[in-house]
Amino acid sequence: MYRSFPKKFIAYLGFGEDLLVLTVWPIFIYIVVTDYKDTGMLAATASLFAVILALFLGQLSDQHTKHKLVKIGTFFNAVFWLARMAVGNFLGAFVMDTGSKASKETLFIPLSTITYMRAEQTHVVPYLVFFEQSLAIGKLSACLIGALLFSLTGSFMVLFLLGALYSLFYLYI
Repeated sequence: MYRSFPKKFIAYLGFGEDLLVLTVWPIFIYIVVTDYKDTGMLAATASLFAVILALFLGQLSDQHTKHKLVKIGTFFNAVFWLARMAVGNFLGAFVMDTGSKASKETLFIPLSTITYMRAEQTHVVPYLVFFEQSLAIGKLSACLIGALLFSLTGSFMVLFLLGALYSLFYLYI
């Protein structure tokens, strides 16, 4: 299956950045914010903004080219990964978390639509298994590379750069 869809395989490897968002970013936020209550408030408020945006983007995705929205979302997702390097306080973490979630929704909604449309056009189950395996390989590789880089440098900045690089893989969709 990977030989049939090599560009799509690379695109789905981009979900490796999702692993970094779910593991590295919350740890970094807590280091910057240092209070459980403030960290929870930050994450909840940023998630609320992302949910509202997702509702809007779902409608927008139906009206516009999905590939264009994926490109826009990918660009901003990579930019927000790089901008995280400058975060040093609560406000910066809030802006980056909100922007990151918004850009992720901008690319994920049309990307998932494209994925399921392609599955429908081919053989549904094999294509979705291919998607899930590619996603898992992306997350595993991000985990291993991230752990290696962090053990060598001890720097979150290297992990943010890795997240930006992984998010660029979405462009191959």
